[in-house]
Amino acid sequence: MIGQTISHYEILEKLGEGGMGVVYRARDTRLQRDVALKFIHFDRVDDEVDMQRFLREARAASSLDHVNICSIHSIENMEDGQTFIVMPFYNGFSLKERMAEGPLPVAEVLDVARQTAAGLQKAHEKEIVHRDLKPDNLLLTNDGQLKIIDFGLAKVSAQSALTKHGSTLGTMPYMSPEQAQGGDVDHRTDIWSLGIVMYEMLTGIRPFTSEYESALIYSILNEDPAPVTSLRSGVPLELESIITKCLEKNPAERYQHADELLVDVRKTAKRLEVSSSASPSSAKGRNHRITGEDANGANRSGMLRRPFVRVAALVAVLVIIGGYFFFPERGVAVEIEASIAVLPFESLNTDPDDHYFAAGIHEDIIIQLSRIAALQVIGRSSVSGYAPEGRNIQQISTALGVRTILEGSVRRIGERVRVSVSLTDAVTNRTLWAESYDRNLTDVFAIQTEIAREIAWALAANLTVQEEQQMTLLPTEVTDAYEHYLRARALFNEPGMLEENYRRAKDLLDQAIELDPAFAHAIALRSRAYSNLYWFGFEDSPEALANSLRDAEEALALSPRLPEAHVAMGYHHYYGHRDYEKALDHFNIAWRGQPNNSDIISAVGFVERRLGRFEDAIKSLEHAISLDPLNLNLVYAHAQSQMLVRQYEQAAAGYEKLLSHAPDVHTIHIMRTLNCYLWKGEAETVQAFLQDFDHLKSDFMGDWIRFEYLIGDFEGMIASVDENPQDFYDNRIFYILEPSYVKGLAYEHMGQKDRARGFYRSSLEVMENLMPDHESDARYHSALGKIYAGLGMREQAIASGEKAVALVPPHVDAFTSTVYLEELAAIYVMLDMPEEAVGVLREALAKPGYLSVAMLQNASAWSAIRDTPEFLNLIASAN
Repeated sequence: MIGQTISHYEILEKLGEGGMGVVYRARDTRLQRDVALKFIHFDRVDDEVDMQRFLREARAASSLDHVNICSIHSIENMEDGQTFIVMPFYNGFSLKERMAEGPLPVAEVLDVARQTAAGLQKAHEKEIVHRDLKPDNLLLTNDGQLKIIDFGLAKVSAQSALTKHGSTLGTMPYMSPEQAQGGDVDHRTDIWSLGIVMYEMLTGIRPFTSEYESALIYSILNEDPAPVTSLRSGVPLELESIITKCLEKNPAERYQHADELLVDVRKTAKRLEVSSSASPSSAKGRNHRITGEDANGANRSGMLRRPFVRVAALVAVLVIIGGYFFFPERGVAVEIEASIAVLPFESLNTDPDDHYFAAGIHEDIIIQLSRIAALQVIGRSSVSGYAPEGRNIQQISTALGVRTILEGSVRRIGERVRVSVSLTDAVTNRTLWAESYDRNLTDVFAIQTEIAREIAWALAANLTVQEEQQMTLLPTEVTDAYEHYLRARALFNEPGMLEENYRRAKDLLDQAIELDPAFAHAIALRSRAYSNLYWFGFEDSPEALANSLRDAEEALALSPRLPEAHVAMGYHHYYGHRDYEKALDHFNIAWRGQPNNSDIISAVGFVERRLGRFEDAIKSLEHAISLDPLNLNLVYAHAQSQMLVRQYEQAAAGYEKLLSHAPDVHTIHIMRTLNCYLWKGEAETVQAFLQDFDHLKSDFMGDWIRFEYLIGDFEGMIASVDENPQDFYDNRIFYILEPSYVKGLAYEHMGQKDRARGFYRSSLEVMENLMPDHESDARYHSALGKIYAGLGMREQAIASGEKAVALVPPHVDAFTSTVYLEELAAIYVMLDMPEEAVGVLREALAKPGYLSVAMLQNASAWSAIRDTPEFLNLIASAN
């Protein structure tokens, strides 16, 4: 055929011949370019069905557009009906020719594997499986690119001398076990074949060999190949592990996707490149058509690497700038080796109702990254305020204490989703990596996993085997269920802890679970919805607790290692039963699964406070703040914890920082005022607050009255009650104040004891009517004890006060127990029992709590015993 012109192709030379057909180099006379023509042997196509299948698959292969895949220009027919394929012509040679010179350098093996895996990844996304991957079908161009050829054609006709016509398709020495048995195959058979190719490139031999087909099949199915490192020295163990995983006989134990293999190959190549630059080899490279290196792979210049690879290698040796905790004046700096902030993704959908989807993808990527112990990931709360418009990357980097920033956008159209991301070095303003993923909606989890892997690779954050496994688990295969889950989670993230949000979230989760009864993430989140409804008093019923436990147990049964399931069980014990030891056990398990999840770490800190482990709690909260520095709830809890252990100066700095970010959050003003009084006992600070924030009185009556009582403003207490009549002034955790009791207390301190008794009697009537519903409420018994004390009912007063202490002892809840000790001491003061009062105060001062020496010396509650010897001794010993 050489010299002939077929259609507008002039045949120039024969390039080769195989089982499929014969390949010629030709000149396209229309476009004036060289092409490759592959003529299909008629005798290789059994019938019209086979031909139509071949054409269908060839058309599918022609849709592949990737730098590492030899594309198909067209499929054409000659006048006699013979079919030929038109492909690009590349100057180069096959990997088989390259391997004829001997085993390849390690770096070249990794480069070939990287490019091949990248091409396979693209093909597998299109659901195209090569099924005949071998050195003959890997072309190395003279400019260093690798091209996979005959893509898709192996599904019909690629056969070797070992394979009889009409039997199992493929080339026997490179077949996977399932392919050799003639079973159904998927993309994992290509991963096996690439493992064979890598083994052969390194050792010069195939892992499974025999002259006879049956013996070769037996070897593939039953025998383990000799380890690569036993056949060649200088091969990194990581590379041997990669090949071993590719050659797992059970497809479920291989790499499940080419992108997973690609990440490991890139990491190994990067480590080799970094170590080689540190200790350059002196061995001279061999003369190849592609510039070579020594056998250990020191430095290759021929095979092209993407610019990202070079940038990532640079990032691997950079010391990323460390971030400070929220309190820089304390001098606590944390040096961060690899850190990142994932900013909210831009939703490119026109319907605002779809913005939850972009927010969900954004949060899921943060969660995926938080699994990586070697990577510090800023929490969602700290990045949520950085809208896509008008961002200043350098300022954000400084505020969050990280060097790298990930930005992205999400567009969803029908059943397709497009996610575009870019990773930026905020110091140099250089883009380290960027990628776009255009996939089916069902592939959204794979996108999240790929992004997490690429980031880990770029920042040299090593992934453990367990981290890899957890990242590849699919939450659900039902996209509608996933969307309901994202909407529910968005409601959980809304501020304010509103009943409506938790109930709407539960309804959405009901729908998600109905669509996928095995959706453990959704079941776990529904458990938390029930726990929150119970804890915040919206559904204070045994049924809510039972539902919370049922869902947490079911989520753990479905996925025993799922961090979200352990968080759900932890909150069931925390919110439902105040069983803090069990809660801590589950939070710690979740923490191991997501070691950089600030929400889990802070949950650990909150439980540690309840258990009285305040030093541990403060450290846990500081750790959480380092990951979520703009999360004001964490900073608030940290300052509050410092106040409870009487580190008032440090707590004051924390509250000032909070107010610099949130000057309108009134609770912070209240806590700052209380901290200052506990620290210095100055009435002026409290008076200034009451004057400056008088407009808040009706919303914070309980705190208002307590402040007025601290500084002895008894007339103010009476006026506040008259101006703001309510059934109770209460705090869900610490106290209940019945209005008549407040007036009785004020009149008693004003010396009007008879008038006070009248109000105490009115208050007692109200409170005793409430007893059946508050038998286990320490706040109720403490309040009742003080009313009894006001009426001189000694035994009842002491019994009620002691019952409140017994209901919340330190080993049950160290966070609140000292409040009831303080209230019991107040009862003893009202009963004129200074020795007993001081004994309880001494115990309370020895524990963390809202009691200080300055308060004892200045608050009106203790004025009646302030001059007693017992009290003076207490102050002297405390000072």
